[in-house]
Amino acid sequence: MRNRKILKNYFMVCFFSLLLFVQTTNFAVASVISKTSQTPSQDSLTIKLETGLIPEINELIAKNKFVAAGKLLDSLREHYYTYYYYPKAISTAKITLKYEKQIGDKKLIASAFNTLGLTYWKTGDLDSALYFS
Repeated sequence: MRNRKILKNYFMVCFFSLLLFVQTTNFAVASVISKTSQTPSQDSLTIKLETGLIPEINELIAKNKFVAAGKLLDSLREHYYTYYYYPKAISTAKITLKYEKQIGDKKLIASAFNTLGLTYWKTGDLDSALYFS
């Protein structure tokens, strides 16, 4: 039991040391990556996804088919997060959480919370990252 407490305390010290290190380093790296890593093909893929999925998601929500809409929102959120569209990833995850009771899929809800925590962490909003992680 004592070893678990020591290990837990060690983990907490390492975790907060890492947070302090990340907070003191320059967060401009994330913004540079987000601006330079988007290629024209990624942008066209995003436009195709948005034009195809967003009307379909709205239609499913209007028909009260929240599980199917949640899965499409999850796909779109994953794309935004993968290609550094962080504001869109945050808004898509928040839309998923808005309908969490109707969706009822715990994996989708956990995925949305995870995306919010990671995205806020990568953008430097550590208070929000701790809240959602």
